[in-house]
Amino acid sequence: MSEQDIRLVYITTSSEEEGARIASAVVEERLAACGNIVPRIR
Repeated sequence: MSEQDIRLVYITTSSEEEGARIASAVVEERLAACGNIVPRIR
């Protein structure tokens, strides 16, 4: 089994809709395997 680099990235957005657009875009571009929306994170 080979080593793999794993990155975990958190970002904040002005709305859940903006977060969903960003998550969809990075997954579609194959820059991320998945995206999660966490509402009201502080």
